[in-house]
Amino acid sequence: MNRLNISEKTKAKYDLFVTAYLQSFNGAKAAIEAGYSEKTAAQQSTRLLTNVYIKEKLDFELKRLRERMAEEGSRAFANLLNTFLEVEEKLRKHDEAQMNIAESEKVIHDINTSLFPMYDEMEKVKKKYDKTNGNSNRPLKQELGEELERLEFEIIQLERTKRPYDFSISQSRDYIIYPRDWEKIATLKMNLLKDILDRGGFKPSDKVELEGDVSLEVIVDYGDD
Repeated sequence: MNRLNISEKTKAKYDLFVTAYLQSFNGAKAAIEAGYSEKTAAQQSTRLLTNVYIKEKLDFELKRLRERMAEEGSRAFANLLNTFLEVEEKLRKHDEAQMNIAESEKVIHDINTSLFPMYDEMEKVKKKYDKTNGNSNRPLKQELGEELERLEFEIIQLERTKRPYDFSISQSRDYIIYPRDWEKIATLKMNLLKDILDRGGFKPSDKVELEGDVSLEVIVDYGDD
């Protein structure tokens, strides 16, 4: 798993984050326990959960957890965990989308900051170009025409650089959770996590019913096991 080019010190910090995350499934809390600043913990957790090494280690540890549950005959517990992970993934994608939108909007803002004066300059050059008439002004008109072409070319190139970021923002919005749904999903996650921790000792129950996840009712049947 350490085939990636990371130092042993960084790897140890990543491992600590994974261990802490698997105990609470709270990214910000895990980041703090791994030694990151409290002020940037939420942002750091979002970045850490997209790190290749951490994602692979989390997948590995969760696979082991599922296998252990299966070996112990806790099908219901595994189903509950899978439901929790689906909710956690939805929240993680929301955080990633928010970060991506913010970064993309900043790039677009910087590009626009360069574009606005170029549009102003092109307008000024165009006015001068339109006022040049007669043979005596032909050299000036040619010079202004060439300047117009240069400005138009540079503006087109800059406008093109915005397209991938506009597309990225459009895609990211599909993963944004609206405020009216956030409380439902956060409550669902809290209830699922509480149930998972409570059932660490496999206490008997016929089923668990949790309402949340926007408009869905999540029911996990425990059957005869």
